[in-house]
Amino acid sequence: MRVTGLLRKRAIMAATLALVITIVILATRRSAPETPTASVQRGTFIVSLTETGELRATRSATVTSPRVGNWSDRPQVVKLAPEGSTVKKGDFLAQFDTSALDKTIEQKQSELEIAQADLSRALAANVSLMEDLQANLANVKAAYELAELQLEQMQYEAEVKQREQQLQLERSRNDVTKAETKLTSQRTINAEDEKKLQLRVSQATAQLETAQRERGSLTLLAPNEGLVVYPKVWSGGEQPKKVQEGDTPWPGQPIIELPALNEMEVITEVSEVDVAKVKEGQRVEVRLDAFPESLFTGAVRSVATLAREKSGDNPVKVFEVSVLVETPSPILRPGMTASSTIIIDEIPDTLWIPIDAVYRSADTTVAYTVKGGRSVMTPIRLGPKNDNHVVVAGGLTVGQAVSLVEPGAADARLTTEPKDSASRAGGERPRSDRAPRVRGRG
Repeated sequence: MRVTGLLRKRAIMAATLALVITIVILATRRSAPETPTASVQRGTFIVSLTETGELRATRSATVTSPRVGNWSDRPQVVKLAPEGSTVKKGDFLAQFDTSALDKTIEQKQSELEIAQADLSRALAANVSLMEDLQANLANVKAAYELAELQLEQMQYEAEVKQREQQLQLERSRNDVTKAETKLTSQRTINAEDEKKLQLRVSQATAQLETAQRERGSLTLLAPNEGLVVYPKVWSGGEQPKKVQEGDTPWPGQPIIELPALNEMEVITEVSEVDVAKVKEGQRVEVRLDAFPESLFTGAVRSVATLAREKSGDNPVKVFEVSVLVETPSPILRPGMTASSTIIIDEIPDTLWIPIDAVYRSADTTVAYTVKGGRSVMTPIRLGPKNDNHVVVAGGLTVGQAVSLVEPGAADARLTTEPKDSASRAGGERPRSDRAPRVRGRG
């Protein structure tokens, strides 16, 4: 009886243990995550290149500080239009201190008044002097005519008296000649004196007008409509900086940029590997980092002919690309970061899968098709690709489910290798610094 009870207890314990193990196994199976999959798609496949750049106005006016004063005596900025404000042609932009020119204008005004007064006095004096000389000439002419008449009347007088009258006539003729010569000479002298005084007036007038014009140039107005932007300019310090109220910029220094907002472009760059694919006129989709839900259409405007290094510490060669934004919007502002997706090609009626579903097995490019909970390794051939998807040239059919993780070998999941294989199969080389975006469409 004791043996039978002991066996019964052992049987119960074994059954209980088996039940617990079964429950654990079932629970584990229920909690195991399902394999993430994607379907093989068919439709028009977009081959694209996505690059990040910066918005810039295609047309911009540079407003510089007035060329007034010198390096040691430059006018000070006393007021500026707020940066980021929109102005129209003729609106206020900046005001410089006018106190020095106000004093200059007052001084030049006084100099002009003095010169004008001197000219007026000289003109009046000359008129009076010329009147006296003309009167004297008239007198001596009258005396000459009288002497001549008297000589005619003395033809029956003694020879001595006739000779005396003849001498008197000669003296009168000489007086007339002297008076005429003096009048002519004085007229020339007066003209030269008046010319000098008039020149002084003209110089004083020009200096006054220059001072007034320079004073007017200390008020800067917008030459056209645009957005007020303060450019950073090196002015002797360690780092370039924007102009501020109280600064004394050097003559001709750029202080305000006025980009026109009615036509914007994105300045971006592509690597030397990709530049051959980019052509003028290609369609572009532009998105702003600040407004990712907004989509703007554009076109490649120009591609640089010379390469440059991406940055001082990055020797990768890149080419600058300008993308003209064809849909203007008030949210577009210079300096904003924009993502430009350049449409390289459109392949109609083709199959594609996510790049994440492509793997390497030995020297073969494969995908794992999923059916009935089982994954089957399937060799595939690849075609062109974009940021997220790749064309399947063979090995799969539309609608098949492919695994997005490699079964039993997560560490072997294809990262850069499958993308290289896609490139060898005629696709594009991936850009590791490019934000992934879905470009395949059905």
